[in-house]
Amino acid sequence: MERHDSIITQRQIDTLRHYQRDSVFILMKGDTVFVNHYNTLERERISIKHDTINVNTEKPVVVEKEKKVTPHWAWWLLLLDIVAALMFVAVIILRIKR
Repeated sequence: MERHDSIITQRQIDTLRHYQRDSVFILMKGDTVFVNHYNTLERERISIKHDTINVNTEKPVVVEKEKKVTPHWAWWLLLLDIVAALMFVAVIILRIKR
C-alpha cells in the first residue's frame, strides 16, 4: 500500500467592515485661523474561519514478482534420476528373491 498524508489549511475572512471619518476642526484665536483635518480609518473583522483538512489517501501498488523458471533440461535430468532409482530398486529386489 502506498500512503500519502497531507494537511490543507484554509483561512477565510467572512466580513470586513470599514469605518472612515473625515473631520475638520476650525479654531479662531485672535486674527489667526487654525484648520485641522483628521482622517480616521477603522477596520473591524467580524469572523475568521480556519479549516484544517487532514487528507489520507491509500492506493494499492502492484508489484510484479519475478518467477523462477526451471530450465527444461533439469526436468529431463530429474526424470532420468527417477528411472535410475527405480532400476536400482528393481535390481535389489531381484537379488533378494534369488
